[in-house]
Amino acid sequence: MAFNPDPTGNGSDAPVTVQDRPLKGAWGMTALIFLFMLINFADKVVVGLAAQPIIAELKLSPEQFGLIGSAFFFLFALSAIVVGFITNRVQTRHTLLVMAIVWSLVQFPMLGTVSLEILIACRIVLGAGEGPAAPVATHAIYKWFPDSLRGMPTAIIAQGSALGVIVAVPALNWVIVQRARWSIRRSAAPPAAGSMCPTATCSPAPVSWRPAARVSPATGGWRSGSPGSPRTW
Repeated sequence: MAFNPDPTGNGSDAPVTVQDRPLKGAWGMTALIFLFMLINFADKVVVGLAAQPIIAELKLSPEQFGLIGSAFFFLFALSAIVVGFITNRVQTRHTLLVMAIVWSLVQFPMLGTVSLEILIACRIVLGAGEGPAAPVATHAIYKWFPDSLRGMPTAIIAQGSALGVIVAVPALNWVIVQRARWSIRRSAAPPAAGSMCPTATCSPAPVSWRPAARVSPATGGWRSGSPGSPRTW
């Protein structure tokens, strides 16, 4: 006997999808999860693109910047496993919402004075929030399609991760180079702005990057701001 399951049912307790066509709104949900994955993978390249201004502004050694980059993966795999078990027991939409909130919250420390320790902590939390994204997104979309029609939406979601990098690299690189002297202050970026994430890149840099570093006209490279200038982002 065929029936239409609740697409937001509780994980493995939800009924098995046996209908012969997608549920109403399935392709709209596919587009939203595609965007979710695009943002997820765009986050991963941001710090690498902003490496030169970050190193110049905070006067980091290569080892310290390497620690910032690798900190993203400290809890990445572990959180994917843990959240996978949790998602089998709660509604998938709640899991997706919590991950998006985590991506948003890690922006807020960047509005103040940032140190190496704060950067590392934010990257660890961001990695923990993004680790479960791919399996949870796939788990969510499978509830909207019958087994025989899951190939196309799965491929679309997978392409979101690739396009996240393709779109982010030129866009963010242009922002970093052309707008290196942003003046993002609390009055211009109130906390409400962070709540719009994940429509922003949701990462520690360069969304709230406010460097004193700038492009040197003579060399084309990055040079630090005036001595004693605060290390603010």
